[in-house]
This record gives sequence, C-alpha cells and structure tokens, in this order.
Amino acid sequence: MTENHDFPDVRTLFALVLVITSLAIAINDPLWLTGLLAVSLAALLAAKIPLSLLGRRLRRYRWLFLILALAQSLSNGSGRVFLD
Repeated sequence: MTENHDFPDVRTLFALVLVITSLAIAINDPLWLTGLLAVSLAALLAAKIPLSLLGRRLRRYRWLFLILALAQSLSNGSGRVFLD
C-alpha cells in the first residue's frame, strides 16, 4: 500500500469538514458565513491543499451547487418558501 505524504491525513480532513459543515448549517448570518469561508480557506491553505486542485475537483459538482443555491434562494431563513 502506497502512502501519499503530500496529502493531509484523511481523519484530519474529515474532522475539518465535519466542523465547518456543522457551523455552516448553524449560522444564518451572511457576515458570519463569510468569516467561516475565510477560515475554511485558511484551513485549506494551512493543510497545503492547492486551491487550483480543489477547484478542478469541485468543478464536476457545479450544477449541484447551482441547484442548491437556487433552492436556497427560494426560501427565507425560517424555511418558509417565498413562492406560495
């Protein structure tokens, strides 16, 4: 079994994803979410993950992100749908 020493430990990445995702779900304020994005990008850079590699890997999910953003924009923070 070969090991890739350039990539961080999977358990560390899983813990980061769990914490960041939980915070993103709990936070409703756009200003705090912007701060969370900045902290997330700093954590990725600290883990020495190139953002260009991350962008290439996430490119295949761009339609999913677009659909989620559209669905989220149709409701307010309480979950009430605007289109009644």
